[in-house]
Amino acid sequence: MIKMNLKSLFQEIEKQNLYIEQIIILCIKLIDRHNSYPSQNSIVFEHNLTLLSNLLLNRTHIIKRKLALCATLMNTLDMSNLNINDRIKSSISPATLADLKNIEFNNFTCKKLYNENIKQLELISLDFKQ
Repeated sequence: MIKMNLKSLFQEIEKQNLYIEQIIILCIKLIDRHNSYPSQNSIVFEHNLTLLSNLLLNRTHIIKRKLALCATLMNTLDMSNLNINDRIKSSISPATLADLKNIEFNNFTCKKLYNENIKQLELISLDFKQ
C-alpha cells in the first residue's frame, strides 16, 4: 500500500514538473512579446512576469515538499532514498534561471519581488543538484 502511495507521489511530482515547464514557456512567451513591442505597457509586463515568477516559486516549493515526503516514506520502508533527486530533476535549468535573472525592470516593487523569487528559485535548484 505504501509503495503504491510512493509511486503515485512520484507521478504527482512529475505532473508538477510539467506545470513548471508550462509556466517557464509562458514566461518566455511574455518576454518575447515584450521584446517585440517594448513600448507597450511596461508595468503590465513587469507585473505579469512577477506573478509568473511567484507561481513558479510556489510550484517548485510544492515539489520540494513532496520530495521530502518521498524521502520520509522511503526511509520508513528502509528503501534507499539516495536516488530521489536522480529520478526527479528540476525543470528549471541554470541557463533558464540566468536568462530570467537578466530581465530589466523599471518598477521598483516588481523588480524587488521578482529578484527575490529568482533568488529563491536558485537556492531550490541547488537543492535539486545535491
